[in-house]
Amino acid sequence: MLQSLPIFWRRFLVVLTGSGLSQIIPIAALPVITRLLPPAELGPYFIWIAAVSVLSIIFSLRLDIAIFNTKTTYELCELIQTSIFCASALACVTYFGIDVFSIYFPDLADQWMINEWRVEALMLASIWSVNMVVQNAYIYGAYFKRQAMVRVIQAASVAIAQIAAVLVGWGVKGMIICQTLVTLMIVLWNIIDLMGKYKINFPTINVSSLRNTFRQHWRFPVFSMPADFVSSVSGQLPVFLTGSRFGAESAGQISLTNKALAAPMRLLAGSVLSVFKEEAAREYRETGRCDDIFKKTFKSLLLIGVLPFTVLFFFVDSIFELLFGAQWRVAGEYGSILVPMFFFQFLSSPLSYVLYIANKQLQDLIWQIVVILVTLYIFLTTKDVKAALTAYSASYSFLYSIYLYMSYQSSKGKLRGV
Repeated sequence: MLQSLPIFWRRFLVVLTGSGLSQIIPIAALPVITRLLPPAELGPYFIWIAAVSVLSIIFSLRLDIAIFNTKTTYELCELIQTSIFCASALACVTYFGIDVFSIYFPDLADQWMINEWRVEALMLASIWSVNMVVQNAYIYGAYFKRQAMVRVIQAASVAIAQIAAVLVGWGVKGMIICQTLVTLMIVLWNIIDLMGKYKINFPTINVSSLRNTFRQHWRFPVFSMPADFVSSVSGQLPVFLTGSRFGAESAGQISLTNKALAAPMRLLAGSVLSVFKEEAAREYRETGRCDDIFKKTFKSLLLIGVLPFTVLFFFVDSIFELLFGAQWRVAGEYGSILVPMFFFQFLSSPLSYVLYIANKQLQDLIWQIVVILVTLYIFLTTKDVKAALTAYSASYSFLYSIYLYMSYQSSKGKLRGV
């Protein structure tokens, strides 16, 4: 039956299965963790993991996206090798930069807790940045089943290790260490697996290969990385600013909202993106445009997104209390405010990949800067968390609509001279 479906939907279902399990597993682990650790303890962890996600974007230099612009396995090999080198180098530079900052601004360093779990944060951010390249390398070769399996194994391993750490009394610190070590082992295994699949051996790193990689893919670190960094920061700003203005417990509630509500969006949109970017990139290379697959994918996103987000809008607060415990009901109340924003993000995020394909990274960067400025204004001027989240949700829904329009115009491509 599966073989009778069009190739897009066959690949989508494979990726959806892997993505679904990789999203369900950590969400299934959350009710266990939230009942063992209170918001006051998990709040700092959620802030820490938000910082790690932002750092991973910087360390990646968005070379993971450049994977789809490579033409040979040798170029692919150089790109993977460069990503590992750059992530490690940037982590070291950041470590010493934090040392310097702590010497000259000790009060701010203490207030922002930038030395809290610093080594683990830099390690995990580096590992995540390389992992993004590895995941896209699987997709580049159309190894969708393998990529799905890898994601499930990684999610399950991390979830089991974190729950075990909490149960034996290691607390948040144990969760962090276990997550870092387990993720490292999985990524190393993935790299070895890719070497076998592509039949590549990594040459000795040298200045020539680094220069060659950046000469071919300079737009990604120059435009895409800053744009995605701004996007990541703006996405985490509510957590950071809520933590600084209203305390770590409130930040923990918002973090749980983001984790739980973003799960269905990441599950469905991420699965669509994995297939869409391969087909859209190929179509764009061959014809100079990809608006047909864009419109087809938009209709699919609209069809599969309406029902789950409607259910969440009406019942999310009760669902949170049932799943995570009464002390986390506030997170569900925040969720009911943010559901419209997540829906528009669900529609636009996969399709915005067209901006990379069409080399519209500068437009993407400008849009991301506008987004972060709006976020800063909202969270620095509102007087309470709910008012901030209401304005945030409404503004983002509008901005994501603009993002969707920009992406569609870019999908019309070279034949329209854009």
